[in-house]
This record gives sequence, C-alpha cells and structure tokens, in this order.
Amino acid sequence: MQIIIVLFFGIIVGLGIALLLRTKEDKDMQFVEQLSEKKKKKMQKLLKHFEKNQRLTNDEVEALLGVSNTTAYRYLEELEEKGLVRQVGRTGAGVFYEKK
Repeated sequence: MQIIIVLFFGIIVGLGIALLLRTKEDKDMQFVEQLSEKKKKKMQKLLKHFEKNQRLTNDEVEALLGVSNTTAYRYLEELEEKGLVRQVGRTGAGVFYEKK
C-alpha cells in the first residue's frame, strides 16, 4: 500500500514540475514575440523617418528610437542588407545612411 501511495505522490509531483516548466517556456515565448513586435514597430518608425529625411546618422537613429548605439547600428545594417538603404562613408562621424 505504501508503494502505491509513494508512486501516486511521485506522479503528482512530476506532473506539477512539468506544468511549471511549460508555463515558464510559454512566458519566454511571449517575451520573444513581444520583442519582435517591438522591433517591427521601431523598424517601421525608422523607415517612415527615412521617407521624410533622405539621410540619417547612427546617432539620429539612437535618438529617434531610444536605442543603444549598437542596436541602432544593427537596425541600419539590417536595412542595408535588405537593400532599403545604403551606407555612405566607411567609419567615424561622417558616416550616414540614405534611402535607396
């Protein structure tokens, strides 16, 4: 009888742990989805700004989107890889991006 009780208790505990882990995975996925949605909105804002201003610097993108220097650079690089903008200049303060 004790074996059955221990087995039953083990199954209940195992199911509880599995449910908790699954809930954590669901929360992580929701977080990732929110981030990608947030990124989409920022990219849309950036593209709309490019329509008004034909050229933007990395610093202007930082200020416009409220992101770090590195994130602004990644966004601009991604747009460049997609052929939507092109980089003018190689390095330093003189670098800007213009809409193609």
